[in-house]
Amino acid sequence: MLKFFYRSLRKTKNKKGFTLVEMIVVVAIIAVLAAIIVPTITDYYRRSRVASANATASEIRNHIQYFLMEIAITGKGMKHGQDINCQMMFMVDKGEWMVKTECKVNGKNDSNGSLTFNDHENWWKNNANGVLLDTTTRQDQNHQLAMCRAVADCCPGLQTGFIMAFFTDGQCRGVVYMPDCNYIWPGNYSGIPSSLTRGRPQKRPALVHGRTDAQGPRLKEFSPWAGNWPQFADDQFWSGMAGIDYEGFVVGTSPVIDLGECNHG
Repeated sequence: MLKFFYRSLRKTKNKKGFTLVEMIVVVAIIAVLAAIIVPTITDYYRRSRVASANATASEIRNHIQYFLMEIAITGKGMKHGQDINCQMMFMVDKGEWMVKTECKVNGKNDSNGSLTFNDHENWWKNNANGVLLDTTTRQDQNHQLAMCRAVADCCPGLQTGFIMAFFTDGQCRGVVYMPDCNYIWPGNYSGIPSSLTRGRPQKRPALVHGRTDAQGPRLKEFSPWAGNWPQFADDQFWSGMAGIDYEGFVVGTSPVIDLGECNHG
């Protein structure tokens, strides 16, 4: 029994561990591999999220176009004209949807939608407090909420997000979709329950840097009023990462804009 114990003890003493140099080499190899693999995985994940957001933006645009076609048949759609421009903001937080509309005709604000829409009273109804209800349908007399229902129907389960749709000449020219963004468009929301607006940043999403001027870098609104999609695409400066805005939100677009890495001063 004692002989067995002494033999085991000698074997244990003869075993050698890693030397300090070997451990340092192993740690260095792991660090190099991590430096290569982690950014690759992160970039793949980011690009997959942007691709998914682009696909959702395209689906939203298709639903909007179909809705416009449906309502145009009734004579209650958008008016036609290259100088008739409109943008709608669909804001989602905790699964609650709101919609707000702004219009410009010949470069001037159309304050009640009369120059932009046929049947403008029902397009502009409750523009300050357009909240989507469970009972809202695509045939709702409030056309703005009816369109919001069409958009919500193609985003089932969306809990947080910001969507901008741009219109010119009665057509949806482009959509910006920002998942996880809980911004609320600056403006008057009288009549909306405070629980839907409290704590939400009143910001204009998808702001981008313009070229540097004498006062330094400028921020300008991503807003192709003139109907171009987008205006001055090469001037877009995001976060330095394709498809990510300056506050880190994923940005999906339809038609797809190559929001690539830019380095404007």
